[in-house]
Formats: sequence, C-alpha cells, structure tokens
Amino acid sequence: PMQRVRAVLHRFAAGGYVYTLEPPLLGGDAVDEFLYATRAGFCEHYAGAFVFLMRAAGVPARVVTGYQGGELNPIDGYFTVRQSDAHAWAEVWLARLGWVRVDPTAAVAPERVQRGLARALPAPAPFGIDPCTLR
Repeated sequence: PMQRVRAVLHRFAAGGYVYTLEPPLLGGDAVDEFLYATRAGFCEHYAGAFVFLMRAAGVPARVVTGYQGGELNPIDGYFTVRQSDAHAWAEVWLARLGWVRVDPTAAVAPERVQRGLARALPAPAPFGIDPCTLR
C-alpha cells in the first residue's frame, strides 16, 4: 500500500497539478476531470481524488476534513480558528499501523500545509485598495 501512496503523491507533485482557490468548474465526472483534464484544485479536490485512487487500488482510504492551524491570541490564550483554516486530507489503512494521515495537498502546495492557508495567501492591500488596479 505505501508504494501506491507514494506513486499517487509523485503523480500530483510531478504531473503538472496546481493548487488554486479558483479551480475550473467540474461536471458529473469530477474526479476524472480533475485527474486528467484540469489538474487544478484545492485540498478537497486532492483529498477526494487521492482517496478514489487508493480505493480503486484496493487500499482502504477516507477523506478527513477539519481545521489546520489557527492563531493564538496572546491576551486570553485562546486560538482563533477561521474558515480560511479549513482543510481536507486523507487517511489510509495500513496493516499494523491503522489509519495513517496522508496530505496530498502537500505534494503540490507544501506552503499551504506548512503555514496554513491564511499565511500562504498574499497580504491584503491596505484599506482594501489595490494600487495596481487604480487607473
């Protein structure tokens, strides 16, 4: 099973796939369209396609969704978790290890996984005004 996991992660890393928050609209065969046509998506696309391929190869797998990161408020010690911290990844069942986390998004956008989405995006323009768009 680990050979299959590595093979799919390598395909994502070396196969011309890109991470984007504005992927093309997919139709009724979304996984096929993502894997063989658009090759562009965000974490849900990568996790879903990865799980599909693992199951097709006979490896038990599931999509997991939750939050990654957050920001510690130094005053009250609580974490602020935003929608931009939402993330999807996969888990595969490996004998003697049980469910093991695999994050296929990291194969194409390691900065998304290492720093979280909010810190991977460019900083917003001051006061919401982008000087590049002013004429």
